[in-house]
Order: sequence, then structure tokens, then C-alpha cells
Amino acid sequence: MTGYGAGESGCYRVEARSVNHRHLDIQLKIPPPLYRFEHKIKDRLRQKFSRGRFDVYIKQSCQETAGLAINYVAARQVYEGLLGIQRELGVSGTVEISTIASVREIFENVSDDDVDISQVLDALEEAMTQLEVMRISEGRLLRDDLSSRIDSIGTFLSKIQVLSGRHKESVRIALRDRVKEALGELSFDEARLAQEILFYTDRADITEELVRASSHIEQCRGFLSDGGTVGRKLDFMAQEILREANTIASKAGQSEITYLVVEIKDQLEKVREQLQNIQ
Repeated sequence: MTGYGAGESGCYRVEARSVNHRHLDIQLKIPPPLYRFEHKIKDRLRQKFSRGRFDVYIKQSCQETAGLAINYVAARQVYEGLLGIQRELGVSGTVEISTIASVREIFENVSDDDVDISQVLDALEEAMTQLEVMRISEGRLLRDDLSSRIDSIGTFLSKIQVLSGRHKESVRIALRDRVKEALGELSFDEARLAQEILFYTDRADITEELVRASSHIEQCRGFLSDGGTVGRKLDFMAQEILREANTIASKAGQSEITYLVVEIKDQLEKVREQLQNIQ
């Protein structure tokens, strides 16, 4: 799902954008001092999201330090040392700050250890919260659309069930009439004929497929009602419904049922397209 969020903390500003993606894909654009914290930033995103492409931009709006730190203990030692030299040698004059500053040992380079990663993570958390609000709003619309399509599939299955009952009886009567017509005056075993017709019609029976497909529909409704991370669960259920629908079409052999199966498959295709957009 799509979304945008931004957050600031201390010297850092984080902007995060997300678009639809089947898997979780995180792309970072960060300043060099944060390179070694890349795994921490990605881990924080993984804790929050499981699907989508995320582009995260982190900007440093100020310097946390001047790049150099003064070792005041060393500076005092230098100053007192110079005063001692004056006393020992009887040299007149004062100790100038420029003289002290010329001693490189009183300055220390600021390393990456001085980066306050907590500021980065705080800004990231704010950005993720804003982004999630947008994704939730879009998610509600997707949920309503998916619920409507699932209900439509359930309605088509109910219509197939009605047609199936009628179709089974009509097949039985048609087969019996055809056999009698073909045999004409020849004698035949009525019981054996009834048994063979029953065997044939049972092979064309789709009751089990309808029961399983209806069960999958109820599970989908439950997932949508419960919320949470349901994208992969719903995708699996959609595949199972599709499999049952294909079996129904092949076994039923009735144009009206075949037409309804086509409608079911059309709705399932739209459902699976939408499922790529949710967690």
C-alpha cells in the first residue's frame, strides 16, 4: 500500500515513502556516518511492515559536533607546561592561545561512535507512524472492496449449489431414457442400470467441492474481520477457491454452472490483484 511519513529528531530528518510490492523491499539513502547503522534502521522497518517497497531518506540537518573535540585536560597540561618553562628559563611574556592551539594533541577527531543513533530511530519512528496512518486508511478501502468480492463469490457458489441439485436429477433421468431408447425391446437388469447411472452421476457430483469452497469463503471473511497481517493467508485461500472452481467446472459439465465459474474466476483474479497491496 502507498503512504508517506516524515519525522525529525535532533539533527536528523527522516522521510519514508511506500508503494505496493509483493515482498518487503527497503531502499535507504543515508549520509555516510550512518552506513554502519543500516541494519538497525532496516530492522526497525521490518518490525513494523511485512510487505511493500520502502524508500527511506535520512538527512542530517546540522552537525552534532564540530568534527573535533577539545581535550581540556591535555590543554591545561600544555598551558601549565609552558608556564613552567617560562619560570625555569626566566623567559618573559605571556602564554598565547595561539601557542596552545598549535599543539595538535589537545584536539581529538570525532569518530562515528559519536553519532546519536537514537535521534535517527526516533525520527524514523515518527515517519513510520505517519506512513502507517495513510496505509491503514487505504487498507480500509481495500478491505471493503475485498469483502464485496468475497461475498459475490459466495453468492455464485450458492447459485451453483441450486443448479447442481437440479442438474443431478435431470442427468439421471436423461441417462435412463437414453439407455432404454438404445436397448429398445431388449431386456436388461433394471437394478444394474440404476447402479450404473448412480455411479456416473456420483462422479459428476460437486457437493464436496462446493462445501470446501464455501468453507474457504468463510475463512476469508474471518481473516478480513480479524485484521492484522492477512495478505498471504487470503492469497492462499484464493488459490484454493480457484482450484475448487476449476474442478466444479470440469465435473458439472453444465453451461449455466460453467458461466458462474467464469464469474467466480473473474472475481478471484481481482481479489488476488488487490492482495498484492496488503500485508
